[in-house]
Amino acid sequence: MARIDRIVVDRAPWATRVAFLASGEVIELWVEGTDRPSLIGAVALARVTAVHRELGAATVAIPGGEASLSDRSVVEGERLVVQVVRDGVAAKRPVARAGIELSDGPVVLTPALPGVGLSSSIRGKARRAGLKAALSAEVPAECGVLVRAGGADESPEDLVAAAGRLLQRWRSIQDAARTGEPPRWLEPPASAIAAARAHAPGVEPEVDDGGRLFEECGAADALESALARRVALADG
Repeated sequence: MARIDRIVVDRAPWATRVAFLASGEVIELWVEGTDRPSLIGAVALARVTAVHRELGAATVAIPGGEASLSDRSVVEGERLVVQVVRDGVAAKRPVARAGIELSDGPVVLTPALPGVGLSSSIRGKARRAGLKAALSAEVPAECGVLVRAGGADESPEDLVAAAGRLLQRWRSIQDAARTGEPPRWLEPPASAIAAARAHAPGVEPEVDDGGRLFEECGAADALESALARRVALADG
């Protein structure tokens, strides 16, 4: 996918609409109803309420309801920390995962996936080796860290500092999980604007409460096309 270089947010009384653009083209759209805010990215202390072995999945209790979990084997009654990765649609529950990912700009902490990963956009053998060594020294061996393309032009000091902040967040989550009773939020759902910032690090959302920017950038037309009953394909 092309790199996002613009975010346009339209806040209407009934919904928040977010358009992500790359080189002037709308490449992604979010619509969040005011009566049903998104839970994506939120971290919860959950409890397993049912195990569906035939599906390789489980149901977990989270604040306000239940979510489906399929990235880890669990037992009924188990407490675990999960992160919501997909909102519920109609009768379908939200989807959660036990593999937590915390981001700070272009840096992502992966507590369940050890190792240091660098985007191919970060060039130069010496720079890559130095950055890997610095990040490995900052993050414990049992955790992992990833630097995305947005970090290609950032200094090693800034990237290591971001990794340190993420590690502190994760330790705070762990501390809260040890003393809390499920279901409870350990990191509550973020606003659509905060989630958009995290989705495209380094790009500041342009917020418009009147819808003018959303229409001018082509997002309104793109949304109408996406919701149309007929979709035109390149081959007709």
